[in-house]
Amino acid sequence: MKRYSLVTDNKLSNDLKNQLLGEAYTIRALSYFDLARVFGNVQIFLKPTIIVADKLGVKQSTQAEVFNQVLDDLNKAETLLPSTVVRNRATKFTAIALRARLYLYQKKYAEAEGDINTVLANPGYKLIKPFNLAAGTSESVLELSYSVNDVNAAYSQWNTSNRALEPKAVIHNLLNDPAVGGDRKILSVKNTAGQFIGGIYPTNTSAGYIIRTAELFLNRAEARALKAIPDLNGAIADINAVRNRANVPELSTTLNKDEVLLAIENERRVEFALEPFRWFDLVRTGRAPAVLNLNDPNKYIFPIPAGEIIADPSLVQNPGYGRN
Repeated sequence: MKRYSLVTDNKLSNDLKNQLLGEAYTIRALSYFDLARVFGNVQIFLKPTIIVADKLGVKQSTQAEVFNQVLDDLNKAETLLPSTVVRNRATKFTAIALRARLYLYQKKYAEAEGDINTVLANPGYKLIKPFNLAAGTSESVLELSYSVNDVNAAYSQWNTSNRALEPKAVIHNLLNDPAVGGDRKILSVKNTAGQFIGGIYPTNTSAGYIIRTAELFLNRAEARALKAIPDLNGAIADINAVRNRANVPELSTTLNKDEVLLAIENERRVEFALEPFRWFDLVRTGRAPAVLNLNDPNKYIFPIPAGEIIADPSLVQNPGYGRN
């Protein structure tokens, strides 16, 4: 990352250099965060690849070590990025919001709450009623933009003959239950053939979401419920903010801690019904055995692809997936 200092073009200001570097740190942080939660122990590469050998024989780092690297990258990004509100490029608020997500995985709940407070103090990030898709609005913190020349491939996963990611009856029914999904029923509809159609990407140029404002509220609810001195009233208020804007009845303010945590889990299930959260939520909260009947912790992470091991035989396969 230090090589940017070698660029001496007079038209490239220091502010722009810092912004580009901050964006690079954010992209690397997001990439390693996903690698670590999917595969667990992965290799960390912090230097440019000059030759193929640069990528061979590098020892895998533990998931905790990778998360620490993600934290370091986000801390650096925060100092370099502008304090602007842009939906499809990383800003200071993007880095802070992603760091709050990381803190939940690291069980640093007070830190997560503090970061989310910082982001939500900006009026550029707020929930909008009535519920609608977040693209380009204050409900979007970071999104991916698409065009007719660069289409959103997720659209074809449920809107064509390829039904790989179509909503199933259980989640469709939850979304279409007025007391659960409320206005979020637009996320799953039935076509004339009786197929369930995901509504989060209504066209092949619809934005894809990396982080939404609703996640900040539900992340903060979890942090408030789990921090050393729980704030259950604050947690319930955050859940109800998400439910209220979806036109769903608010929760009772008398819930105990376990009830609040279950309410967060259930709310995330419908709020992020077509986004990649459910599996990782159940794994990181320890709820996979109860909800998925999955008691083998080896299966909480995925196998390292065989092609990667063939390319670099020094890689060690994750336990429970054959040869190590």
